[in-house]
Amino acid sequence: MLTIPHCKESLSRAYVTAVVGRSRNNLLWGREFDYGVDGSVRILEQRGTRIREIGMGFDFQSKSTIDWEVDGTDVI
Repeated sequence: MLTIPHCKESLSRAYVTAVVGRSRNNLLWGREFDYGVDGSVRILEQRGTRIREIGMGFDFQSKSTIDWEVDGTDVI
């Protein structure tokens, strides 16, 4: 059985993967030495029939929690 931290990490990765997949951009998970970076999103563009990464994008560190509540329309 997965530990709670591993379960939270799996759910976090699944959510990020779904969001980036829906945005139709490129997702890269992990590095040999991450220094606080869990992954990177690179923006894709299509020119004619060719798709390529453009220089823009961002790095991220994913987090998850089981301690949350709903406050109106916000999740805190």
